Amino acid sequence: MSKVQTNGLALAFTTSSWIATIVNYSKDGETSDDVETSDLSTTGFRTYEGGKLIEGGTYTFLFHVDPEQTRLATGITDEATITYPISNSSNTTNATSVFSCYINSYSESGEINGLIEGTLVIKVADDNVFTPESA
Repeated sequence: MSKVQTNGLALAFTTSSWIATIVNYSKDGETSDDVETSDLSTTGFRTYEGGKLIEGGTYTFLFHVDPEQTRLATGITDEATITYPISNSSNTTNATSVFSCYINSYSESGEINGLIEGTLVIKVADDNVFTPESA
């Protein structure tokens, strides 16, 4: 299992050997479809309920590229584990998110003789199981 870490945040893939230093990350929200429930007896406003299928969203990671490491290929499916830093000093077990994913995009940029930065976007492809930190 490869592992990348920044400020206590770690990203690990089950089968990939990729590793880098993460400098920033973000996750867009999970969403569900709007299902209209209005019918001929509805008055005033259209009515809706949430759909049964959840869109898991994507994580975007900014990282420093290690030129000696293998590059990630887009479309590769794997299981990801994100381990969050402990925020309460009385706790000893980190919070984690574990989910199936695929590499949505991978890109790099940099200057000649300078630091190479990369962007990794992973798509959540299944239920994102979150376990909160605990004592």
